[in-house]
Amino acid sequence: MKKYEKIRLVLFTLSGLFVSYFLILHVIHGSVFAKVITLCIASFFLIVLSGITYRMEQETKQKSNTIRQIIWVLFALYLFELVSFLFFENGFGRNGIGSIVFSKNVYRTYLNTSFNIIPFRVILFYLVGFVRGTQGIFHVIINLVGNFISFMPFALFLPLLFPRFLKSKYFIFFLSILVLVVELVQMLLLTGSCDIDDWILNVGGAVLLYFIFKKCQVYDRLKKVVD
Repeated sequence: MKKYEKIRLVLFTLSGLFVSYFLILHVIHGSVFAKVITLCIASFFLIVLSGITYRMEQETKQKSNTIRQIIWVLFALYLFELVSFLFFENGFGRNGIGSIVFSKNVYRTYLNTSFNIIPFRVILFYLVGFVRGTQGIFHVIINLVGNFISFMPFALFLPLLFPRFLKSKYFIFFLSILVLVVELVQMLLLTGSCDIDDWILNVGGAVLLYFIFKKCQVYDRLKKVVD
């Protein structure tokens, strides 16, 4: 057991260091790449810490809330980065509440350039542009793949932390409303774009992963570890 305790202490220390650095990067306006990499490293150490804790609990036959607490920390870090990226990431034209301008002309310009209610219009724009060579792979990845995967972690965290979301109808309804609210707030703040295609990609990616997890019985296996 002493061996496990030492490993847990090292992992806890490393996790704390990378989480702290992750938060510092937001204060000093570090690059998105540096933030994401730091978050991934911190998450890796926290996940390994969960694994060691589970192994230790299995051997001692004692349960604790440590693993659930770690999942809450991971969820909080993800939400923090998601909100930061959606509303405050200068590198992607997000300026938070500083973007609000109470001007009809400004909102009219936004609606003409960054507002879309035609399904698959923007998706096809990037795909066709990529095929024709007018859109680079980087823009396709950022705008399509990025939107597709950005809300996927909800498929992991919500059912594990809130059992109600193990029912498909609750998960799909909640996520659909959540992404809709995000899009509307972005329009209000004049930050990013209010786009039905973003909604399709955000919700579609999370729901796809959700059903993959259900099909593969991932939730049943993880619930045994968490509970």
